[in-house]
This record gives sequence, structure tokens and C-alpha cells, in this order.
Amino acid sequence: MDAASKIRSVMKVEKMAPPATPELIAEVEQGLSVAFPNWLREIYLTCDGFTGPTGVRYVWPLNGDQGVLRCNHFLREDWQCDWLRRAIIFSDNGLGGSITVHWGALDGRLIEWCYGDADEYKILDLSLFDLWAREQAIWDDVLKRAT
Repeated sequence: MDAASKIRSVMKVEKMAPPATPELIAEVEQGLSVAFPNWLREIYLTCDGFTGPTGVRYVWPLNGDQGVLRCNHFLREDWQCDWLRRAIIFSDNGLGGSITVHWGALDGRLIEWCYGDADEYKILDLSLFDLWAREQAIWDDVLKRAT
């Protein structure tokens, strides 16, 4: 199963952008001074961002006002966490404010970080696909409770 099909098998995708080019990935890596781990590179070579349930951007595009490059520069300036300079934050749960959960790659590992946690982050012992399945289950539960 290709990566796009695998994403769609674990999450209801509203919109999936075309793949990023290897050149664009290299440009963002250079702009962040951090190399993409293979698992994240594979996702961006599949799609340059996608939105899941309720329009949440579960993978940010690489460029643009709300893209990986600009958002990471903003986070590095706004939050004085040393580890952010080694990280690539590429997604969030769309909730906003201090309860926004961000996902990223740090030293090749998948991490979860919330503004409210200051400089603390959690290493996730699961794949991106497992994370997206977990998030889809949360949205399914919210929808079930609302109806």
C-alpha cells in the first residue's frame, strides 16, 4: 500500500496536496538547518500537506504563511526552547491557544508538544500512521457524542 492510501486508511482526508519535490524538501531542510528523517520525507514526497477531519491540517505544507518553514521560524523566535532548533514541527491538532498540540520530528523521533508544556515534550513510541489513527478515533468519538 502506498503512503497516500495508508494515510487515507487511518484518517478521513478532506484534501491532500500534490507531492513536494525533493528540491523543496532540501530547501526547507537548509532553511531550518535540520534534515528530515526518512519517515517524514516519505510523507512529503507523497503530499505537501493534508487536512483531516474538520479541516485540521495534519501535515502542514512546506512553504507559505502557515508552512513548515515559516511556522518553525516563528516557534523558534517565540518559544525559547533549545530543542526547537533541532526539531521540525510539521503539524498541530488545530485547537488553538495553550491547548494546541504540535507534532514534530526531533533527532529523528516523533514528538508531541503543547504550548502549555513550556519546554517539555513527549517522545511518541508510535508511527505517524498510528498517531493519525488515534486522532481520527478522537474526532469520531466527538462526532458520536454530538449526535
